[in-house]
Amino acid sequence: MNDDDHETAILEVLRSHSAYELAERYLFNIETFCSLVLQVLDLGTLATKIFIAMYQQRQEWTAIELARMVKDHRPNVYVALCRLEKRGLVERVSRSRWHLSKRV
Repeated sequence: MNDDDHETAILEVLRSHSAYELAERYLFNIETFCSLVLQVLDLGTLATKIFIAMYQQRQEWTAIELARMVKDHRPNVYVALCRLEKRGLVERVSRSRWHLSKRV
């Protein structure tokens, strides 16, 4: 999708919904995000940083990429990813790649 198509799609959504509906959806997304962050917080600061980074940039990550992003050591990031995986918040895509789980 090019930029013009993307802008057209956004304008179409804005025209088809009232300001109240759009605000309600936005607030629902914020509530959902905050609820997820609260679940992650008890896993520690590092796990929370990793989760937020993955949530903001929904892509596949390696532990090395995440370590650079959150400025911590790869073994610590790997441990945090395993904790997030046990909670069902991230999934391992391959031996070395991770992404947010489908439920997020």
